[in-house]
Amino acid sequence: MIGDRSHPEVIGVVAHTKGQAIVLNSVQEADSLKFIPRMGVVFQTTHSIGHVQEIVGALLRRGKEIRVFNTLCGATTSMQKTAIELAPSVDAMVVIGGRQSANTAQLTEVIRRVNSRVWQVESVDEVREEWFQGVQRVGVTAGASTPDEVIADVVDRLTGIGPATAGHPNGTTGS
Repeated sequence: MIGDRSHPEVIGVVAHTKGQAIVLNSVQEADSLKFIPRMGVVFQTTHSIGHVQEIVGALLRRGKEIRVFNTLCGATTSMQKTAIELAPSVDAMVVIGGRQSANTAQLTEVIRRVNSRVWQVESVDEVREEWFQGVQRVGVTAGASTPDEVIADVVDRLTGIGPATAGHPNGTTGS
């Protein structure tokens, strides 16, 4: 199984296999496996497709017959794809969602690969105006279980900062 060993979903799958499952979360871990002639592969539903593809690629060198079952969450995969498409076209990204949320953490990580100026916040209280100095465009996304009202509060706060105050500390606009 490809996933985070401490995530409840992974713990549950491993328990269902009576401890027989091997859990991997990196190419290095896959490369360290001994040869396994036949293996089946499933994923933690919140992982990014790119991360999974890298590890499956490494597993292909460690086995003869590999069956891969796509257990990624379609909504999570779609959200990540959309965020990756948006991130390069903005100056900064804000990801809204809980620190304990695996899909929010993965969303933040995949965005960081294409836009290093990304912040994850759980609530509007964590948004800091100084993050947006010189920023004209901000992209916003959220983890799957983030309440709509939390998203709306963060968007309202970001809109209140605005490009004029983000660009110039005194609120004036420049040319």
